[in-house]
Amino acid sequence: MTRRSETAHGPGHGTAHGPGHETAHGTGHVDLVAVRRDGTAATGETTVVRLLSLLPAHWLCTPRSVGPDRITLRIALDEAVDPGAVRRAVAGALADRALDGWALDGWAEEPRGLGSGRVPGPGKEPRDPRNPREP
Repeated sequence: MTRRSETAHGPGHGTAHGPGHETAHGTGHVDLVAVRRDGTAATGETTVVRLLSLLPAHWLCTPRSVGPDRITLRIALDEAVDPGAVRRAVAGALADRALDGWALDGWAEEPRGLGSGRVPGPGKEPRDPRNPREP
């Protein structure tokens, strides 16, 4: 079985490389964080499967970390997929009833590629993890 980020030729021949590397066919990536706001909501292990199923099938998505209350998801950027489109799609998916109790918490790190400055989302700007004074 091949992962979404690999080809039939095996690891290293797909589009996934380490953090901060440009993809072979794309122009970067964004890491988004979703958090569980309601303790009665499904845990992260179930939620990540539901979330991935609600995103566009042609996107290259990789769960970077999955815990009971927090998910970090890496999504590859390309000419048609920019950080704003990713944020809107993930926010829309999180609005689905299957993901009640989960919310987008911002960027895990600065988006990379496509001149990818921060893209504010509905309600709040993503937090800067390098700034301890930011809430």
